[in-house]
Amino acid sequence: VFGDKAYRIGGDEFEVVIYDKGINIDSLLLKFEQEEKKFNADNKDGIKIRAAYGYCRYDGEDGHDINYMINTADKRMYEHKKYLKNFR
Repeated sequence: VFGDKAYRIGGDEFEVVIYDKGINIDSLLLKFEQEEKKFNADNKDGIKIRAAYGYCRYDGEDGHDINYMINTADKRMYEHKKYLKNFR
């Protein structure tokens, strides 16, 4: 879904950097969820994946640094993870 814009930053954590201000993040995340569902439906070995995500948009004018952006995305990812656990 994200092409070569995804970078591994930890054991099972990845970061995606998108430079296009006009990109629709919600549509990318919807496509990501659809690909996750497709993988789980097609996978015959019984292994299912589930990914929590969060994001932070930077417009170059808000004055936030990279640490703020990472912390904001991380906080949102944990909120999404909690949401997923409630709908197992």
